[in-house]
Amino acid sequence: MKRYHLAGVYCAFSCTLSAFGYRRRSYYIKPANYQALIKAGIEVLLDDRDERAGVKLNDADLLGCPLRVTLGKRGLKNRELEVLPRKRQSEGPIMISLDGDYVEAIKGLL
Repeated sequence: MKRYHLAGVYCAFSCTLSAFGYRRRSYYIKPANYQALIKAGIEVLLDDRDERAGVKLNDADLLGCPLRVTLGKRGLKNRELEVLPRKRQSEGPIMISLDGDYVEAIKGLL
């Protein structure tokens, strides 16, 4: 298993995929996004727990993965993934369109 190193932190996954609105529309699109990332060789930790957004995002930050990918109600409406690179957190999230080649865009951020 490849380990990702960033500023003295080791993580077994290259990114976390946090899905919000799990019981709604995102339920139907989330497995497709997850499988596409896995097939591309990206080691993804899927967080599909029935928890509040703050709990999921806090846990994702504590894991220390290089990327945090978020898919929620607003993202589905706009057909976008929210990607937050750990090394550029102060710059804010990057919005990546689900209609384009989002897998390659995410690989480019690793």
